[in-house]
Amino acid sequence: NFFDRIKEPFVRFFDRSFRKRMIPMLRPVVGIDEGDNIQAIIATLKEASPLATLKRMNHKTKQKLPYVHYAYASEGDFGTCGIHARRLKRLLPKGRSEVMVLPVTGHLESHFCMQNPKCDWYAALARVLDEYAPPPK
Repeated sequence: NFFDRIKEPFVRFFDRSFRKRMIPMLRPVVGIDEGDNIQAIIATLKEASPLATLKRMNHKTKQKLPYVHYAYASEGDFGTCGIHARRLKRLLPKGRSEVMVLPVTGHLESHFCMQNPKCDWYAALARVLDEYAPPPK
């Protein structure tokens, strides 16, 4: 069969071609272009990462940070959301963050549901504002 004879070289060609296009596309979009210097790319990613920045901070500096609220969808959101949320809670001092898993499906729905006043997110926001808002004059 003709297709069976050309399939393997064809797949190898497109796989290499795909990798050549994708790797530059996945480089960080902040900082300067470091070309193929993987150590410099990793350093740029760490510099741009809030979690990496938190990891480098001492406890006293972390105490001065604002309250952090992190919300994501319970189903169909990015797989890293739960991992990032747990790490954020671990890195911030106790009581300086809140993680909310919204009862919706999909990443965009986690944003859209915030428009709904009956969403759990509204209650959490009201609680934070009541706690941290200055008293009325």
